[in-house]
Amino acid sequence: MLRLKINLRVRRSVRVKCPRHPRYNPERDGAGVIRGGCRYCVAMYELYAGKLAVERSLQALEQQIARCAVFNAAVFRKEHD
Repeated sequence: MLRLKINLRVRRSVRVKCPRHPRYNPERDGAGVIRGGCRYCVAMYELYAGKLAVERSLQALEQQIARCAVFNAAVFRKEHD
């Protein structure tokens, strides 16, 4: 039986603005709007993409845990009926 305990708390607030493109917003504009491969805009987009990847991974993990809990509850009920 695999037991996994994860306590993950990450709080980080980042306020960055590209000096050449101050109106660039990676959440709204995406990667396709980055002009000339600006390193600041690319870094901001990579930071945003990493945040999204972590959120998706946590959501997938929570869904898997929920499915396992439902399955284990059904097996427990079946054994004790």
